[in-house]
Amino acid sequence: MKIRLVIWLVVELLVASGISVASRILRHDQGRAFLAWHNNPNAVTRAELDRQHRITFAHRVGLGGVLWAGMAGVTIPIVVRVSPKHSST
Repeated sequence: MKIRLVIWLVVELLVASGISVASRILRHDQGRAFLAWHNNPNAVTRAELDRQHRITFAHRVGLGGVLWAGMAGVTIPIVVRVSPKHSST
């Protein structure tokens, strides 16, 4: 049961990561920072653009975590209930 559960959770983590990366999260602040850096490339505008990239990355990680937690919350009870009681796998 443990191996089957771990395999399911790893697959779900990969799916959640893929969905998170594929989702189009473009915040307006990041767009403005990119436009400011594009029009006036200097250290200050680049630092702001990098800061906005980090914030957007944090949003993507949060989305992936929420998706994974939701899928795991459904999968764990199903795998535990469906798995044989005396199985060693």
